[in-house]
Amino acid sequence: MSIDVSVVVATYNTGDKLDALLGSLTAQTLPPEQFEVVVVDDGSTDDTWTRLQEAAEATPNLHLERIPNSGWPGRPRNVGTDLARGRYVFYADHDDELFPEALERMVALGDRADADVVVGKEVRSGARTIGAEAFLADRERADLFDNDVLAILTPHKLFRTAFLREHGIRFPEGRRRLEDHVLLAEVYTRTDRIAVLASYPCYRWIIYPDGSNNSDDLGDLDVYFSSLADVFDVLDRADITPEQRDRLTQFWYATRMLRRLAPFWFDKWTPEYRDEAVKIIADLASERIPPRLDAGLPPVLARRAALLREGDFAGIVARADADRDVHLRTDDVRVRWDDGRLTISLRGTLAHEDSPVALVTHRDGLFLTDDVARQHDIAPFLDEAYVDLSLRRPKNGVEWYANQPIALRPIERDGMLVLEATGTFVIDPTDVAFGSPLDRGRWSVYAHGQALGYTTRPRLLAESPGPAIVDGIALRTLTDDEGRLTLVVDAPVGALADLRTSLTVAGRGHRARVGVDLSGVHVRNLQDAAFGFRILGEDVSATLSAGDPVHLDARLEVPSGRHPVRLTLGSAAGPPIATLFVGRWWQRVETAPPRWRRALRRLARSLRRTTP
Repeated sequence: MSIDVSVVVATYNTGDKLDALLGSLTAQTLPPEQFEVVVVDDGSTDDTWTRLQEAAEATPNLHLERIPNSGWPGRPRNVGTDLARGRYVFYADHDDELFPEALERMVALGDRADADVVVGKEVRSGARTIGAEAFLADRERADLFDNDVLAILTPHKLFRTAFLREHGIRFPEGRRRLEDHVLLAEVYTRTDRIAVLASYPCYRWIIYPDGSNNSDDLGDLDVYFSSLADVFDVLDRADITPEQRDRLTQFWYATRMLRRLAPFWFDKWTPEYRDEAVKIIADLASERIPPRLDAGLPPVLARRAALLREGDFAGIVARADADRDVHLRTDDVRVRWDDGRLTISLRGTLAHEDSPVALVTHRDGLFLTDDVARQHDIAPFLDEAYVDLSLRRPKNGVEWYANQPIALRPIERDGMLVLEATGTFVIDPTDVAFGSPLDRGRWSVYAHGQALGYTTRPRLLAESPGPAIVDGIALRTLTDDEGRLTLVVDAPVGALADLRTSLTVAGRGHRARVGVDLSGVHVRNLQDAAFGFRILGEDVSATLSAGDPVHLDARLEVPSGRHPVRLTLGSAAGPPIATLFVGRWWQRVETAPPRWRRALRRLARSLRRTTP
């Protein structure tokens, strides 16, 4: 049988972090005889090589190669690519994980779309996911710009092996940063056969708490920006149209140069490091970026570019300070359940600190009020200003967008012209993941705002609408001390604890009829809600009646004594909702001690008080 895909892994002193990756590859649904794992060890000095040898003895499709230490991932990846026997190559980092169906689904899409590249949904745990906007739809032919493919520039993708070899595409070797960007620049200037798999999470990029594998830091600035110059070299010699070259150059200019001149980065750097970075970026812009490309930049980045061209480095720092507290503010947030769907209405405003960002009209343009010279008209960029919602599972970083963007538009409010969006999002937990239900667990709700070059992603603050039982699945909505909304999926015990119940009982002797009204809960498809009661360790199913409140009814046979009653949903039981007091055959079943027993207790207490 031919090998469909070779997973190429460069490793160095990985230690036990390698176990998670190898375990995730062993768990793949693609049969092991249809893929191989090629691990190239870059001269590890710890027990990594021994671990690999032990793993290879038990894993027939794991192949190992060891090379002298090169110090960087480019060479071991290239060696792995040379050894690859699969029709496709997938590059994985040594301390990340793949989701179980990743290889099978990506290979199927690559074959179906006749793609040279398959970009599988990538998520990040331990830090904010990068490039989530690239995964709003499955695409057999994706456009680099219109479909935001460039938003995710990691190498964790499926490449057609023959395509890489035909064009001699390899990672740069030696002491280089952004080696992934150089490779992808080579790839994306040679093919438009790019597919995107968004409906299934394929790759989990793990950021560890110690920061040992966090490549966000720039490190040696000369190395970093000389590597960025390598990307521009690839674009300059590529056989593409001038328009394509300009758009690609502008993309890397905006994302890897101008966006570095932001408070997020300046706050992480020392003043000396910051000043050095600004100077290097200014020099690189002067050498490699035509000034005409500034014109198409979003206003926030265009203002930074203008200061950069003028050599006003103090102005760049001041501009970053001014941009520091720009965020999406949400007001009038209302959350409710409606036919099994979480319905969220809100008003979103682009704000600075506690006040909306103010706009002003001038001649035929629209400007930010602090753009005193009225140089950067924001009107052409309003089509890309919006608010959207997403659900993110903190445990593994998987994220699903509502994908119902609401436009941010100029609105007059309280005598000011501001950017505001008002609307409603509808999220069905049973199909929000491209027709599939959310996985069991906690999902944080985020609001996303994008406008004028600002990107902001706060947690949504809202009051909980209470629990819901949707198609038999228990859902909780929780808020923390700061009011941040969380949806908990498949949490029957917690949902039962959240219910407000009113119990009635009728009967004598050992037979009782128990009725419970459930309020504060939304139910869709009542017939799928397997409610019942648990008493004396035995479960009794209940008859359900729709309405507000939902009514449960059951007949019980119980012996004499005191018996706590719990609500059940499926096999899960909540806390006790009442206690049944069962006496002789002629006595009523009660939810409180019988009157004679209460009187006897009062008498006993009185006697204890009066006894010397």
